[in-house]
Amino acid sequence: MRFVCVRIDHLPVQVETLLNANLAGKPIVILRAWDDRVIDAAPEAGMCGVARGDSRQRVEQLCPQAVTLAAQEALYQSYHDRLRAALLTFTNTVETFDLGELLVEVGALARTFPSEENLALQILSRVEITTRLRPAVGIARPPVDVAPGDP
Repeated sequence: MRFVCVRIDHLPVQVETLLNANLAGKPIVILRAWDDRVIDAAPEAGMCGVARGDSRQRVEQLCPQAVTLAAQEALYQSYHDRLRAALLTFTNTVETFDLGELLVEVGALARTFPSEENLALQILSRVEITTRLRPAVGIARPPVDVAPGDP
């Protein structure tokens, strides 16, 4: 059994940057409107210590230069749905773990491509075309359970 994990790191930040190129490279922090908590933060804000779940006040203390944006959760979900749709062109079984993070079982599918690398590149290309966002793609076997004391 083989699995493909497709992940778009910081999907909300990538979407906001896609819509406004002036935000690229800035310490973007995206806050939920109903509780003013961080749902995503760009790596530049993360380097200041900002993390998911932080309050607006904590963001202002840790990263006063942060660009705070109101979350557009329906928009982010639509990009996640596009990602899922792109994967459904390869197989009909796609599992979601988090926003922008999906897993697909591709054991039989992998045999229809010249190599796993080729399969990964095809998935990467399809996702980029469909979402205009840059994903990470990895293929692996599930871990094998090893009993204590086994080599």
